[in-house]
Amino acid sequence: MAGFTDRKGNQWRVELDAPTISEIRDEHGVNLVGFEADPLGPLRNDPMKLVTVIAAICREQISEKALSPTEFARLLPSPPDPMLDAVRDAVIGFFPSGQASHRLEVLAKFEQMANKTNELAAAKMQQVMDDPEVMKTLDDKANRVIKQAIQKMSQDAGT
Repeated sequence: MAGFTDRKGNQWRVELDAPTISEIRDEHGVNLVGFEADPLGPLRNDPMKLVTVIAAICREQISEKALSPTEFARLLPSPPDPMLDAVRDAVIGFFPSGQASHRLEVLAKFEQMANKTNELAAAKMQQVMDDPEVMKTLDDKANRVIKQAIQKMSQDAGT
């Protein structure tokens, strides 16, 4: 069974059923069982969305423990990787056993693509930052903005 441990050592079960999957799709815009795109991508890219999805999945447990949404959110692990892993495992567990290994493989490929995309984006940003022309353009722009702000402050002080 999928799950994670919070900051205080409490165990949380992460189990999916059809009503919860529908709620997450309809109310949070995340289709956990649609594999046309990475179903975990929105959760990987937006930790707040991951928190809202985990809260939806764990709603009954939160209620049993008499926790407010804020109290629950403050207990969640940081970094959120164990929660993401638990959602992934619950997604895989929702499908018939004959599809589990295929779904796991697809999710692993989506994660590899996301990691590679992040690496390429970081490399491209570094390339741009290393370009002396770009840095000169940024420096010139910063100087103009600062000069304009100083002039506006001087005008406002004079009135």
